[in-house]
Amino acid sequence: MSKKSVNILFAGVGGQGVLLASEIVARVFLKSGYDVKTSALHGIAQRGGTILSHVRGGEKIYSPLIPHGAVDIIIGMELSETARQAWKIKKGGCILYIDRQIPSNRQNKTARYSAKSLKNIIREKSPKFMEISYAESVNLLKNEKILNLFILGRLSNYFTLPQRKWIETIEQLIPFHMKERNIFAFEAGQKIS
Repeated sequence: MSKKSVNILFAGVGGQGVLLASEIVARVFLKSGYDVKTSALHGIAQRGGTILSHVRGGEKIYSPLIPHGAVDIIIGMELSETARQAWKIKKGGCILYIDRQIPSNRQNKTARYSAKSLKNIIREKSPKFMEISYAESVNLLKNEKILNLFILGRLSNYFTLPQRKWIETIEQLIPFHMKERNIFAFEAGQKIS
């Protein structure tokens, strides 16, 4: 059975669960019979440093790095990092992002772009985008630490992979005392439009 290739780039800063989110996606694709390759780039290896993670799935994948202009979906956990990576999206690609701006350790805090200008950069690079409100999401979830699972829930709607594989993978990777909240966040994300 032929598997259509998909290239997903996760962008954010340390402490947002970028690596966990990308690992969940990679494992779900692997469980669904895809060949999967991943690669993560850690900026400053601490909370607040830039984090990028490539996830590639398909019938046969040869490299873990997504070529420039070949990203199908960008998952942006932070506005500045999403805008910084938006030029890598392919024509017809989609950008899902949370409208939260967190200065990373590598940014000059006095030279930050406004949220409006960052959103304009994202929208110029891809007319197919979905902005997820940070304030509304945190109000719904009551916990910003599970926003990564919330955006994964929305991402899961782009694929015809079985729901049970997503839930099984979340249960395998999340500590027992956090499973219920994370599954709630994932399912809530699936319901947003």
